[in-house]
Amino acid sequence: GKLIQQFGDSTLSIFNSAAEAVECAYFIQLELRRSPEIPLRVGIHSGEILQDGRGAYGEGLKVASRVERISEAGSIFMTEKVQDDIKNHPWITTTALGKLKLEEVDREYELFALTNRGLHVPMTRSQTREHVQTKGTSIDRVRPNDDFEEQMDYELEEEGKSKYITAIIALF
Repeated sequence: GKLIQQFGDSTLSIFNSAAEAVECAYFIQLELRRSPEIPLRVGIHSGEILQDGRGAYGEGLKVASRVERISEAGSIFMTEKVQDDIKNHPWITTTALGKLKLEEVDREYELFALTNRGLHVPMTRSQTREHVQTKGTSIDRVRPNDDFEEQMDYELEEEGKSKYITAIIALF
């Protein structure tokens, strides 16, 4: 991956594949869980970001940032787009968290948590609806029988846009 921007205690990194992003996040998370433990939250999303001389921005960055904000220390959260890209990698295991409304994002996203050994695994989708308030972000976790809308696939039409696997990593 490539570190492209820092935001206070967070970083934005881009990767060529979802598997690379997940693998990097996993090994960083394992290393930082050793004594002395450094609590870390990770959010991963695959989507468009714009990068110019002023920095990086765009919907892909916004979604990854919001996923990181609601992740829990010691965990790795990812969107359904990332989950779909990694589902055939046998070493990567995940659990569905449900469809969540992210702050300042127009639609809900199905989120997943990495469940590989050594990670914190939050509440799963099989549990009942729960309203959660985290850092000013209000989310609802949903029951597994709720109907889910399919995720829209964005086409890259404007020059200067690139589709990357975006990982936001934040010290907690």
